[in-house]
Amino acid sequence: MFGKKKSKKQQKTAHRFWKIFCIVVLTIFGIGAIGAALIIGSVHNLLGSINYDTNSDAPTLNFDNGEFYLDDNPIDLSNLEVRGNTKSVTNYLLLGVDSRDGSFYGRSDTMMIASLDKKNKKVKLITLMRDTWASIPDEETGSSYTAKLNAAYAYGGFDLLSKTIEKNFCLDIDEYIAVNFDSFCEGVDAFGGVDMELDDRVVTWIPKEDPGNPDKFAMSKNFKQIRTPIGYTAGTYHLQGFQALAFCRVRYAYPDSDFSRQKNQRKVVGALIDKAKTSGPIKLYSVMKKVLPYVTTNVPQKEIEKYITGILGYRGYTVEVDYHLPDSGEYVDEYINGGAGLSLLDHEATVKKLHEYIYG
Repeated sequence: MFGKKKSKKQQKTAHRFWKIFCIVVLTIFGIGAIGAALIIGSVHNLLGSINYDTNSDAPTLNFDNGEFYLDDNPIDLSNLEVRGNTKSVTNYLLLGVDSRDGSFYGRSDTMMIASLDKKNKKVKLITLMRDTWASIPDEETGSSYTAKLNAAYAYGGFDLLSKTIEKNFCLDIDEYIAVNFDSFCEGVDAFGGVDMELDDRVVTWIPKEDPGNPDKFAMSKNFKQIRTPIGYTAGTYHLQGFQALAFCRVRYAYPDSDFSRQKNQRKVVGALIDKAKTSGPIKLYSVMKKVLPYVTTNVPQKEIEKYITGILGYRGYTVEVDYHLPDSGEYVDEYINGGAGLSLLDHEATVKKLHEYIYG
């Protein structure tokens, strides 16, 4: 598995899960565990391998491409204050981009807010569900368009996505980190795998041997056992990289599909964070050396280095990975022009709840 060129399907799936680990290791735990000597020398060189976004190859926005529908009744959140960074809270946007052509632009199938809460010593990871119907602003005409949230980045880059998030969630987030690569399995294996509690619904879907394709599980879509599973009963299992990826990807085992899959992703991310917190500097440096070339960001290198100088204090922070928007009871399934998505029932109430979670 190591050293082989990944298929397009493998490239498509890997980005969705690994990006969360990247940012946590990069800005919270990983660098903080590296000794002073590495911080002074090697880490500086390591950060130089990141792709720093200059917006030079951002897509040209076109609202007439069939993905956007003119909105005659745009949302009105004028009663709410637009919130941004404060002395105690700093927000970043994390993106997993569905692009396999070497570009960092594409449909942002995973969008997550990483909120660093210094007052309460927490890192809060907040998933924005990709199929949420959103109001996309057209600043040139003053019009608004309806589209799924994950279309904004694909057709307008971070500039349009950040404006969309501000319009729909009253959050001003001006810095982001995006990942588009196929190193999820290698990253998990670099940490020696992860222990995961598997219930009896999903355990028979996880293959014992690597099928060589992340779209193939131990169970078929019509619930026939086609490969030897990792086990047949619920329990704690040690997952290799390809098995952790299968656990993060399978959704057919659950009646709520993507919501349980997102939950599984957060479980694996939590396990990776724990691995990062307890790993030594040599292992962390090795993992980051593999990961960082596949990261693109508009966060200046000097700002990242500034974090590094005081990063040791962040190792005691707790990480919360349970929040997703919309939450249960906050949405209805709605079809617009034949496309299925999630529409918020009470947009203002949902945004107020989000602000309360981030800022307290």
